[in-house]
Amino acid sequence: MKSMRSNQHQQFIQTPILDILRDTVTSCRAIGDGIEVHPLCEYIMQTTFLNMTGASEQKLKCICWEMATNDYEYRYELLRSPIGECSNYKDKQKIFKDMQDVISRIGPDYINGTIFERSYKEHLISNIKQQIIAVTDRSFLGVVKEKDFQQYKIAPNIIKKGLFANYDKKGKFSFLENDLQFFYERVVYRWRNRYAHNLKSYQENLPSLLGLKDGIYERENFFTMLSILVLMDELYIKLYNIYIKSLKEVKW
Repeated sequence: MKSMRSNQHQQFIQTPILDILRDTVTSCRAIGDGIEVHPLCEYIMQTTFLNMTGASEQKLKCICWEMATNDYEYRYELLRSPIGECSNYKDKQKIFKDMQDVISRIGPDYINGTIFERSYKEHLISNIKQQIIAVTDRSFLGVVKEKDFQQYKIAPNIIKKGLFANYDKKGKFSFLENDLQFFYERVVYRWRNRYAHNLKSYQENLPSLLGLKDGIYERENFFTMLSILVLMDELYIKLYNIYIKSLKEVKW
C-alpha cells in the first residue's frame, strides 16, 4: 500500500470557522457594553466577518492544493483552468463539485445518498442557529446589535433542508439552491466585498430601488450572514473528512 502524503493543512481545514466568532466574543469580554463602546462594534463586526470569509476562502485553496497533490487528473484541470479567489458563488460551487469528483475517482462508493441524509441536515440546520445564539447571547455583539440578534433568534430559519446538498440523478450533491444561493450572492458576497475593499468609504449606504422591491434589505442581518458562512464551512468539512478517509482506506 502506498503511504498517503503528509497533509499540512488538515487541522486548519477541519477547524470550524465558528471558532472565529467564539474568539471574537472572548476577546470582547473586558470591553463592556456601555454606550461609549458602541462605535467599536462596526469595526469588530467587520473584522469578524472578514476573518470568517477569509478563512473559508483559504480553506478552499488548501483543499484544492491537497486534491491536486494526490489526483493528477484534477491537477491538470486546475492548471488548465485556475480558480479565482474562492469568494464568489461560482468558485465555491465548483470546488464542492470537484471534491465529489475526486472522491469518486478514489472509490465510487464513497459518494452516496446517505452522506447528507435528512436527519443529518435537520441536525445541522438546528445546530448552526443554536450555536450562534449560544456564543453571542449576552456578549458584546449580542448587546450592541440587540435588534439584529433578537430578530435572528425569533425569525424563521433561512436555512432549510431542501435548499442545500440535494442528491441528484447523476449521483452528486448540489451546493446551495434557490433562496440560499440568492442570499449568498446578493447579501453575503456583496457585504464581503464592501468590507474587504472598503466600498462604504465612497459609496452611499442607500438601498437601491431593486433591493427595496425584492425585500433583500429586510434580510440583511449580520447573524444570518454568519449562519450561511458556517453552513458552507460544514459542508466542505464533511466532504473533506470523507476525502481523507478514502485516501487512508484505498489500496494503490
